[in-house]
Amino acid sequence: SSLTYAELNARANRLAHYLIAQGATPGTRIGVAIERSAELLVAVYGVLKAGAAYVPLDPSYPEGRLQFLFADCGAATILTQSHLRDRLRDLDRRHRLLRLRRPGLDDRVAPEARGVRTGRAGSLTASQIGSQESVG
Repeated sequence: SSLTYAELNARANRLAHYLIAQGATPGTRIGVAIERSAELLVAVYGVLKAGAAYVPLDPSYPEGRLQFLFADCGAATILTQSHLRDRLRDLDRRHRLLRLRRPGLDDRVAPEARGVRTGRAGSLTASQIGSQESVG
């Protein structure tokens, strides 16, 4: 599937608002176990907009590797896709699995006027990153 930039931004905002409402803060690690797709972009962008850190978890990895990554990543929540949820749940039941496209999440109203807070304490905005000294 494909998304326009506006659709990507709107869906990422909805996800970010949801994650913040669920307690995501700067430094929170959120696993992303999603196949390569437009949903993967929404998940990564939404996690970053929430001020959290995403932990990439490739669902095509062997079960033993995924079990190790789940145990080691420090994430309480893992974003995934509906068709992967049962497989991932069987691998590890300690993590909260959140389907990216679930009722209530995609339907949430995320008015762009509210936006997602950026530049929280302890994080850098894009303009701050651009103004940092760089080599090269």
